[in-house]
Amino acid sequence: FPMELSLSMWDAGGRRHFTAVVRDVSARRAADAALARSHALLAATLEATVDAVLAVDAQARISGYNARLLALWGATPAQLADAAPLGALLAWAAERLEDPEAFRSAMRALRTTPDAERHDVVRFRDGRVV
Repeated sequence: FPMELSLSMWDAGGRRHFTAVVRDVSARRAADAALARSHALLAATLEATVDAVLAVDAQARISGYNARLLALWGATPAQLADAAPLGALLAWAAERLEDPEAFRSAMRALRTTPDAERHDVVRFRDGRVV
């Protein structure tokens, strides 16, 4: 079985003593494997969708995105990282749109009601419509 072993040495009464603690880590290993499978499934699902996905946490930090987002916005992972935090990324994105203020307004609305769903038409300056 998988285990962790902790050893310590101590002296008492002129004699050297050793203590060993052995922990069975089978359950932890199984949980780690299940988490890894779950993460792989989530990542595969995120990449398989036809939608561009940008995930943002409660502190407005980018926590994930898919390749479709990069392709749609014409960005590289480095550009996305350079545009973080979210405010800078949204400013970068708005520059590419026909109506940047409508985009900013939609993003503000999403931040104030994070459970809301929106379905917007986005018009890029280069003529693309999504």
